[in-house]
Amino acid sequence: MQKLEDDHRQVVPRWRPFGIAAKLKVLDSVGVPTPLKPHADEIEQLIRDWRNNRTPFHAANLVDAAIVLDKPEIASEAAAFLSEGGRPGFIDTELARVVLGRAGNVPLPDTPPKIAPQERHKRIAAYRRSLREQPWNPIRLVDLAREYSALGQQEPAERALVRAVNLAPDNRFVLRSASRFLMHVGQPEEAHRILRRAPSTQRDPWLLAAELVAADAAGRSSKWTKLAEGMIRSGSFDPRHTTELASALGTMAYNEGKRSHVRRLFTHALIKPTENSVAQAGWISRHMASFEVPETNFSVPLAFEAKAWEAAFDSRFKEAVDLSWEWLLDEPFATRPASFGSYMASIALEDYENARMLAEAALLANPDDPQLILQLIYCVASQGKTDEAERLLTHDLPNATRRNPSDIPTAHLPVFVAADEGLIAYRRN
Repeated sequence: MQKLEDDHRQVVPRWRPFGIAAKLKVLDSVGVPTPLKPHADEIEQLIRDWRNNRTPFHAANLVDAAIVLDKPEIASEAAAFLSEGGRPGFIDTELARVVLGRAGNVPLPDTPPKIAPQERHKRIAAYRRSLREQPWNPIRLVDLAREYSALGQQEPAERALVRAVNLAPDNRFVLRSASRFLMHVGQPEEAHRILRRAPSTQRDPWLLAAELVAADAAGRSSKWTKLAEGMIRSGSFDPRHTTELASALGTMAYNEGKRSHVRRLFTHALIKPTENSVAQAGWISRHMASFEVPETNFSVPLAFEAKAWEAAFDSRFKEAVDLSWEWLLDEPFATRPASFGSYMASIALEDYENARMLAEAALLANPDDPQLILQLIYCVASQGKTDEAERLLTHDLPNATRRNPSDIPTAHLPVFVAADEGLIAYRRN
């Protein structure tokens, strides 16, 4: 059993389906041109195709275009068609709700949909069919990659994202999603490279924030730090467009011991924050006693991580575990939500079954993560399932550490193994 790690956090871009990202307005224009906008004649053709065929496929194509152009009125009928006949959580249904929401202010769901592996396989098949008709659609490729990654299929996920970046090498949604994936699979240098190469990074605060984070993860110094600071000072952007940039700069200032800069930058970040900025501010508050996050900031949509940590520090442990499930549903490829929730469930509540389920859910996307396997061994052994715990300890853990030797410091591994061996022996009396 390991301690709960909270030593380092950065405002790494969230990777959500396109429809959810659009609804959260993290894709709204800041004056940077995008190469993905369809031409007028293409729109007319999409409208004609929808009216002549009236299929989910043709409706989805028109809805995609309406979101990119921010013209929901051209696809309201197609969106209603998808919304009425679609499944909750399915991407075309979510995209339709984005269009309808811009006309009728439909809110985001309070809880992300729970998606079984079988459903993800169905989504992958649907995306692949769509891409046979539209191989040039980078948005579909990014959402396809996310489904692959949630199933632990990182190679096809990477291939899809490489295609998406090649098709749209200057698009915010594509680049931020690709950089998040590359950080997830331990390639921060490549994440930094694609962001450095994109012409719009120097003009788009969302991309510049991602570049600063990728540089930090790669052990490099960004050459655009002063440019980023100038964006904040200039006041040329709405604060919601610079919230994550200010968070990234504020974290850099914290790591350099510049406490007054930290407070100034996070005060800016929390004017119109994303939930990621709120979570980052929460991390700062846990490490810098003089800084507190205003309670009102926790009401931003999808703030599962920030609320989970707040609940844990207030000793509301069951709420913290419930929120960690929502956090994991929001980021199904990530390990941190499950590590946090499983730790809280096992240590604070002694709810080993829930703790086990969280670890197993994250292992679906990360089957070779040694830290998750160590957590699972602790939960299983604590339930008295010593044979299963021993198999995980003698088979699964060695295989995982061979594949991911850098995930756990070499000096620490024997300590964890000895502790688990002792727990298994204790449970066997």
